[in-house]
Amino acid sequence: MSTLKWLNPKDVLTVLDLTGPGLEEANAAAEANDQMGALAALLTYYRTKYPLAGVTLNSATAAIADNVVNHTFQRAPYEPADYGPEIDWEWDPRRDIEWVATVFRFYWAPALGHAFAATRDERYVQAFVELASDWISNYPLEKHEKTHPVYTHWKGFAWLDIQTGRRATSICTAFKSLIHGESFTPAFLGVLLASLHDHQVKTEKLPMNKIHNKAIFEQRGFINIASLIPEFQDTVRWLELARQRTEESFMAQVTTDGVQREWSYGYHNGVLRDAIEIMQQLAAAGIAVSDAYRERIQKMYDYILAIATPDLGAPMFGDGSRPLVETPDRSKWPLYDTLVEATHLLGDTKYAARASLNREDLPKQTGAAFSEAGMYVLRNDWGPEAIHMGLHCSPPAISGHDQPDNGTFELYAYGRWLMPDSGFYVYGHDP
Repeated sequence: MSTLKWLNPKDVLTVLDLTGPGLEEANAAAEANDQMGALAALLTYYRTKYPLAGVTLNSATAAIADNVVNHTFQRAPYEPADYGPEIDWEWDPRRDIEWVATVFRFYWAPALGHAFAATRDERYVQAFVELASDWISNYPLEKHEKTHPVYTHWKGFAWLDIQTGRRATSICTAFKSLIHGESFTPAFLGVLLASLHDHQVKTEKLPMNKIHNKAIFEQRGFINIASLIPEFQDTVRWLELARQRTEESFMAQVTTDGVQREWSYGYHNGVLRDAIEIMQQLAAAGIAVSDAYRERIQKMYDYILAIATPDLGAPMFGDGSRPLVETPDRSKWPLYDTLVEATHLLGDTKYAARASLNREDLPKQTGAAFSEAGMYVLRNDWGPEAIHMGLHCSPPAISGHDQPDNGTFELYAYGRWLMPDSGFYVYGHDP
């Protein structure tokens, strides 16, 4: 029998500390046993704390949000799937585990929040309230061990570490916009807060507890909830626990020369970005990460600076991919923004110099060896006409995102690819 219990929304006030400034009305209602009054005051407090900012809505995000309103979900590269009036969350319309996982991670929630912020169209809030309420009712915490009807080799699916962490982050991203909708009622706030508390309990009591990218993604969701709703009584303890777990996992899964140990750039970048967000969220709460943690982040950026191709792409070793460069505008090239962000974060001009090709601030040595990771790059120049060869000769990876392709290389010269890596297609299910 499961040792984890869901938090009944009727009891949500028992896990909150409403004694902080601005919460006087909510606290008075709670002390008077007026739950709806307390939640209504709390909702007003969050609407003030997180004002609704105007944003621009692009066509891609608008399409995602409009489809979700109509119960249509999609995961690239597949066609959208209409789930009909009654959502079967476990439906696998494209026979791909990543499709099901993406839906369980609430990939669709930020799009709804963004669309509502841009348009003030209540349909988007209504869709979130409906879908989130339905998911919460179907997957109480007691069912965290329930297996998917197809992917039965996992003990649990809805509450897997990465599902829990990514879903938490998706909800936190959407929350600040969607709370301003009329459909986001005090009663629903109680339901959602109880579910967010369940996410925290699951991650605290049953973390992934492995050295893996998922462990970082899991802790990012854990910290995002604690940062978004600091009124949870356990927030301070949760943040310190997350710092300890994140540092342990992060330092173990990134080599001392700065490469994430799955040897696949997408996961290198994902772990780096979550590690930075975790560091910043902790800093906002007055909790500092170690100097070693900060130095490892810089090493990860050093790897990106060195390994980036002449057209500022990432290597396609392992489960790596990159978009085609179809414009001479460097600011539109894949790693341009990442390198500029590194200079803003670290205060070192060499990263932005690599993005803009400011040769004065670039290292004199153009080649680099990341010997612990087994990644190497040979080049004769930093510019787009350079001869560039990236080489993959790594030890065993910590997951299946690496491929048995040691000794493979990519060769770029004089403004064109001569031998790109073949990249990857789908995971396993299609021979």
